[in-house]
Amino acid sequence: MKNIKKTVLSLSVLALAILPVQANEAPAQDMKMHQNHTEMMKMMADYTNEMKAELKSLNSLKGDAKINKMAEILSKMLMHQEKMHANMQKMHESMMPMMKNMDKKMMHNHK
Repeated sequence: MKNIKKTVLSLSVLALAILPVQANEAPAQDMKMHQNHTEMMKMMADYTNEMKAELKSLNSLKGDAKINKMAEILSKMLMHQEKMHANMQKMHESMMPMMKNMDKKMMHNHK
């Protein structure tokens, strides 16, 4: 019985030592997510403005110049989409550990 009490006490002390570290990690994760979101929103706004300018210049072109400009715009759109998908994948991967922890907490609360 003494061994069990010592083990429980040791685990309790360890848990209390770890909790502040985990609590300090949460604001850092939130800040990183906020920065990522801000960067993504800026990238989307920049892309929208760039595409508006490209389309404006496209409207003034004729013939082969117009076709070449359309091909250039389509290439830019594809590159942007690939970048956006890569960023979404990165965000998804960074959120998965948090989601797993939330799932564990929710499952624990429903017992």
